[in-house]
Amino acid sequence: MKKIVLATENDRDQILELYQKQKGEEYCPWDEDYPSDETTSFDLSRDSLFVMKDNDKVIAAISIELDETVDNLDCWNKSLFPGGELARVAVDPSMQSRGIGRQMMEYGIGILKERGYKSIHFLVNKYNIKAIKCYASFGFNVVGECFMYDQDFLCYEKALRMEEMEQKIILETDRLFLREMNMDDFDALYKVLADKDIMQYYPYIFDEKRVRDWIERNMNRYCENGFGLWAVCLKDTGEMIGDCGLTLQNIEGEILPEIGYHIRADHQHKGYAKEAAAAVRDWAFSNTDYPSLYSYCKYTNIGSYKTAESIGMHFEKEYPDDANEITHVSVIHRPATR
Repeated sequence: MKKIVLATENDRDQILELYQKQKGEEYCPWDEDYPSDETTSFDLSRDSLFVMKDNDKVIAAISIELDETVDNLDCWNKSLFPGGELARVAVDPSMQSRGIGRQMMEYGIGILKERGYKSIHFLVNKYNIKAIKCYASFGFNVVGECFMYDQDFLCYEKALRMEEMEQKIILETDRLFLREMNMDDFDALYKVLADKDIMQYYPYIFDEKRVRDWIERNMNRYCENGFGLWAVCLKDTGEMIGDCGLTLQNIEGEILPEIGYHIRADHQHKGYAKEAAAAVRDWAFSNTDYPSLYSYCKYTNIGSYKTAESIGMHFEKEYPDDANEITHVSVIHRPATR
């Protein structure tokens, strides 16, 4: 299972090995002296080094840099300071060309925003066409050029604004849009998940830690699976009123794609759960190869399985389990194509 986490001292050897694998690759400015063990120690001491792990193996890394030489370049927009720099982006060669570098960049950008930076800036070898195309897709602007470390670099900069960075819209309906959630959604999601009436069929009560873990788990799902539970937002205001999306769940011993949904109490009984779930159903059949989609809940949660039925699902089975006593399962199969 792939996930992005803050690196620890236990990851040091694997990180240094990962760095070593990058050296000698085309356009890589690193040499035998950089990045060094001291560089890694500095990043670890500042909680500024993040890694993607596949189970326990480090397959990618990224750092939040502090480099006065880069910060002092004249090309940066000083009104966007403090600006953060992402550096030492490394992906295991065996895992490249799979979108992992992009996932690391997205995660790093999120961390910069959480830590209060107004912009992101960094240097890219001006002849590294592959990297240039990647960064262009993020909306970075080339604001200058420089010669450093015996190489020609382009200077990239981007403002970290909510509307530019966080609104990663996945799909839209008549009244809603669904986007990737992030830690800025904590307050809105807490109103949903910590509501005892809404979550009465769950086996535990959500406290602040569980809500944050919920968000982090879905952010990791976006990286690992390309989907997860997404923030459900009103089109007319942008307000987040719940979540809905596709996750992989253990249903009687099988890992199956499941459509889940949770809508804030004051927005229930308005058809929002049905509207969002139907859009996720259509997205899943268009963007994945799953032959069937499921929804499951405690057998007494009539509202949940009625919503599933409203988007075309039908009763599949019920089975006993420790969490729900009895779990009710609904399913819809992929429409036949001619």
